[in-house]
Parts: sequence; C-alpha cells; structure tokens
Amino acid sequence: MEENRFNLVDEPWIPVANEGLKSLKNVFSGNYKAIGGTPREKISILKLLQAIAQAAFTPKDSSEWEQSGPEELKNKCLAYLENNKAAFFLYGNKPFLQMPVEKADLKSYGYFMPEVATGNTSRLTELQTEHPTTDAERALILVCEMGMCLGGKKIDRKCILSPGYDKKTSGYAGPGMCATGLQHTFLTGRTIIETLWLNLLDKEFIKGLTHFTAGLGTPPWEKMPESENCQVAENLKNSLLGRLVPMARFCLLKEDGMHYTEGIRHKDYLSEFWDPSASINRQKSKARMLWCDPEKRPWRNLPAMLAFLDSENASSGFDCIYLKNGIERLKACENINDIGIWCGGFKVSSNAGEQYASGNDDCVESEFRLKLDDIQQSSWYSDFQREMEHLEKYERVLYSSVNSFMKAQKMDDALAKVASGIFWEKAEGYFTELVTACINDEGMKKLRAKFRSLVRNIYDSICPHNTARQIQEWARCSPFGKFDDTKGKSGEA
Repeated sequence: MEENRFNLVDEPWIPVANEGLKSLKNVFSGNYKAIGGTPREKISILKLLQAIAQAAFTPKDSSEWEQSGPEELKNKCLAYLENNKAAFFLYGNKPFLQMPVEKADLKSYGYFMPEVATGNTSRLTELQTEHPTTDAERALILVCEMGMCLGGKKIDRKCILSPGYDKKTSGYAGPGMCATGLQHTFLTGRTIIETLWLNLLDKEFIKGLTHFTAGLGTPPWEKMPESENCQVAENLKNSLLGRLVPMARFCLLKEDGMHYTEGIRHKDYLSEFWDPSASINRQKSKARMLWCDPEKRPWRNLPAMLAFLDSENASSGFDCIYLKNGIERLKACENINDIGIWCGGFKVSSNAGEQYASGNDDCVESEFRLKLDDIQQSSWYSDFQREMEHLEKYERVLYSSVNSFMKAQKMDDALAKVASGIFWEKAEGYFTELVTACINDEGMKKLRAKFRSLVRNIYDSICPHNTARQIQEWARCSPFGKFDDTKGKSGEA
C-alpha cells in the first residue's frame, strides 16, 4: 500500500498571482488577490476552489449569503479542509481525484501540457521541451484534466471499469471545453476569498436551476465513483458539485507519467446543460454558446453578456449564471461599490474528433471592474451598447482605410488585420473609462476623441507616407473625416 503523501491542503501547488505557489490552506487563510497561471489553469483552479467553498458552506438563500460575507466563508472553508484533509493526499491508498486505471496507457506528463511539444511535434523554443515534473505540477495537471481536457483518439479506450460500457472512437472533450473552447466568466473581488464568495450559489437558487436535477450534490473527493456509469457517476453528472469537478478523465499518477482514460461523460449545451461560468443563449431551437476567440478579446462580448440589465432586451443575450445571479443580488448590498469581471478560455481546433492547439489557437483573458452605481442607472446599458457599437465602427473604418492604402501601393493587405488587432489591444486599456463615461455625455465626447486619435495614429504608423505617391494615397485612403461622432449620445459614427 502506497504511503499517503503530498497533501494539497498543506503543500504549495496553486499558482497565485505575484506570490508563487500556495497550498489550499494558504489560499483560504490569506488575502491573496488572484489565481495565477494560464487561463485554462485559472478556470480549473477556480472551479475546484468554488466546489470546496460550496461543499463547506452553501447558504440557504441570498439573505444568508449577504449576511455571511467573505470572512465567514473563509472560516468555514478552513474548517472543512481540516476535517477532510485525508481526502486531499495526492498519493496513497485513496489518492485525490484518481481512479484504479493501472491498465490504461501511461502517458508522459508533457502530453498533458499544451505548451509542451511531445511526439513528432516540432519544437520551436526550449520552453516547449518536456522537463521532469514536480508533485505540484502533477497536481495542477490532474485538476486541469478533470474538466478542461481535450477530446481525441489518444485516450486509452481499452480500459473500461463498467462491464459492457462502450468507449467511443474519440474521447469526449471536457465539459469546460466542448467543441472549440468555451469562454468562462467569474465575478472577481479584491481577494480570492471575496471572489469565491461573490460566485457562491445558495440552495434556493440552485433549486431553480432545472438542469441540475441532483441539486448541490456531493464532491467527488468525498464519494468517488466506482466506474464510468455507476450511481455515484450519475449523481455527479446531474449536480452542481459534479459539474464544477466533473472527472471527465480517470487518471492515476505515477512517477514517470499518468495512466489516462475517458471518465464520466457529461451532457453538453446541446442537451441544455452548461457550466455556471459558461454563457448560453437559448432563444432559438438550438442553444448557442459563447466561444473563446483570441481574435476577439472577451471584454468585447460584454454587451451580449449584460443584456439582462436591459428589461426590453433581457432575453436577447447570453446568460452566465455567475454573472447574472451575482450582479442581481449585489444590487441590494450597500457595502459593495464595485465588482470585477474575469473572462477567459482556451481556443482549440478540431479535426476528425481530435482537438489540438495550432495556428491562431491560444489562451485569452480579460479582466475589468464595473461600478454598481453606474450599471444600475436606467440608461447605462443602452448607452454602453451604443458606445461599443461605435468602437466596432472605428475598427471597420481603420481596417478599410489600411486595406485600401495597401492595395493601392501593392503592399501586403494582411496589415489591415494587424491594424485592427492593435486597435482592439489599445482600446481595451480605455474600457474602464468607457464604462464610467456612459453616464456622462461630456466624458463620452472626450473618450471618443481619444478613439479617433487612436485610429489616426495606428493608420499613420502602418501606412508609410514619405514619397509623393505614398502621400497621395495616404490622403485618399485616410480615415480622417469618415466618421462624425462629436454630437454625444445622439451622434452617429
């Protein structure tokens, strides 16, 4: 029998922004600001921490949630971890979130790191070279594989724990990924504990989530499944805690790699089942999800995600449980003036059932803060939506101008796409100012002037205007005068 060792409660393994690795006890007892790592790792860790928080304390209603506060949640989580410490050993007779799948193929740990090149994949830099892993890295790999694993044929389909159970040709992607990579959203506070408290769901609210037919449920580390479709697995499929830590892969850690096979198959958005951090639109016959897109920063999706603030168009956007429920109940909280919103995900490609990262695929994330007093004003959402539409028009004008110039000069017109990317990258820096300016007509005029200046500066920097011929085309294609938005709220771009 293997000795119990490396307890996740006490050993550092969670990347914390600007603080290095911390243990579960450190995270729940300290005042650290945010989780570190890649967006894929952040989503996986936040969902695990949220599951621990829900298991430790699920308030009966929004009133009890408000009265509890982050401090009470912290104390209850620390007590829970102390009482359940035996379930958090990474190695031992009952290893954390691991199954007896010794017969499954053994994969090297680099196989589970998207940034590492394994097999016949080309290595472009030394950073892509596989290296010996620490126990902390293995713990993080394990947590990521539970819900953010990639689908494909490389999983061992011969290892089956349920007699007669059929494993398809391609392994299902984790419910946090689905087809090409979902965009996830969490409310964020000033500390990690406040973040968990802001996203904590109460029993009354969970009861109204019809797709979680098993309600809150039991976390898998308290009661592990015996196979892919046993009764415990069925309960995990239909409960909130089972969705936060979905065990989509059955894994077993070893010194030289990890035994790895498909685990519990969870329902996806086509069956109208989705993560509380994902965003879904169910207005048409076929549900639509908000997908991660490296070419479209997540903050640009906010008008669709905040449509519930507009009573006339509340059903037209994408619903995110954490975002909508969190903002709705915060309206009654007098001691919270602003909140943060984190959006991110991991975009992947898919071919013949195999998911992989290539080309323009990448992790992407955005984080910003909103003042509750601002967004609760009756006209804020319509003003915000209009200004975001203005930004889209600015980008189209810039793209058109650069594209026309490049074609006239017989230069690479791909630079028009580069110009658009630069515009959105720099515009994100003004996003918080834009949110605030939506309630101030004079402030909005000044901000639009900044965006016009941004368009002109990018156009000037990309389109050379040194020779007489260049100057002639530069002036003809210039974005100057192609929009007039100087009239405040009534102006048209």
